[in-house]
Amino acid sequence: MKNLLWGSFYLALAGSIWGGMFITVRVAVTVIPPVPLVWLRYLTAALALYTLGIFRRVSWRIERRDWKLLFLVGLIGQTLSIVTQETGTMFKLEGQLIQRNPDFHMESRLLLDKIDYDSSCVVLGNQRYELENAYFPTIDTENPYELTEEEENIIHDLKSFFLESEQLKRHTAFLYKKGSMYTCFNENLLFHGCVPMNSDGSFAEITFSGRTYKGRAYMDFTDAYARRAFSYREQSALDFMWFLWCGRLSPLSGREFKTFERMMLEDERTWKEPSDPYFKLVEDEEICEMVLAEFGLDPKRGHIINGHVPVKVKKGESPVKAHGKAIVIDGGFCRAYHNKTGISGYTLISNSRGLRLLEHQAVADVRLALKENKDIESVSETVELQACHTTVGDTDEGLSIQEEVTDLYNLLLAYQNGILKPDD
Repeated sequence: MKNLLWGSFYLALAGSIWGGMFITVRVAVTVIPPVPLVWLRYLTAALALYTLGIFRRVSWRIERRDWKLLFLVGLIGQTLSIVTQETGTMFKLEGQLIQRNPDFHMESRLLLDKIDYDSSCVVLGNQRYELENAYFPTIDTENPYELTEEEENIIHDLKSFFLESEQLKRHTAFLYKKGSMYTCFNENLLFHGCVPMNSDGSFAEITFSGRTYKGRAYMDFTDAYARRAFSYREQSALDFMWFLWCGRLSPLSGREFKTFERMMLEDERTWKEPSDPYFKLVEDEEICEMVLAEFGLDPKRGHIINGHVPVKVKKGESPVKAHGKAIVIDGGFCRAYHNKTGISGYTLISNSRGLRLLEHQAVADVRLALKENKDIESVSETVELQACHTTVGDTDEGLSIQEEVTDLYNLLLAYQNGILKPDD
């Protein structure tokens, strides 16, 4: 009975690790190319097996004549198979999603049908590029975006792992309850990425299902549509969540992901990811004031506070834009960005005297520093200093309290003047 319980436990553990691998790979390949990722997986597995072998006193003796065979089996039967399966399945699913949602305007990401599988080249625009690896055993050249039966089964199992997770459901419910696409707080406009704009500084007009939106109306639309995905699980709304993550017209992304090019092409000129004009226009004070006015905020007192784009401090970039009208506080708290930014991120502090920005210096391990409550060295910079203290009455909460006081006062006057009479 004991062996049966342990066996069931290890079987469930293996299934969880195997199932979680696919979503991990989907995220990891945006940072680590497929081939290095595969070798990293094998290195981790080899170390684990070696450690287990030491404890179990397993003999690792392999005949010299078998080394070549083992290498070929690992290279062809496992490494190439995993690399191509991971990349192929990902691009197939993305292709299907793009094809059924023309409003996303992401046709430039449909590349599996642009590959010449005989010559190992892909056509981007009018230019042909040689692929670093063109071995795609699961792709049908006649229907490149169609999943095989095995891939369908994998995706079905993977979806079930997520849909049946109670903890994930609680986390997602909390996110939808507390979060939003943007928020206005004490004359500050907070959002993650951008408000889509045209190069001339006007708000971009974006059409979905025959209706056109721009500026604040577009942000409200994206918020409402994202909530439909959670509440009703409509396929179009679920697709929209993927668009929000990586769509060129998405206010959370604002750039065109070049995952295929970074994974498959050596020419780094193809890796450049076009971004929304907002990210350059935010340097203009007049543009910032226009955005603040669009959201009903005071253009002279308000600030735009957003993240999404790590500030490359070591290259001289500043998080404060447009004479203090816009503040980018995504300095790259994640360790993976430290080499790119040169720091460990920012903290924006708002108090009764104004705004202060803390620039956290790079540390070896941010997670460990937070866990052990170690000090992280920071450099303080005053962004805005007010001539007088802000009181509670000057804040959004204060205004709400004042409205309640006014309502109670008017109610009292109504009773005193006989307009309203207490119930007998």
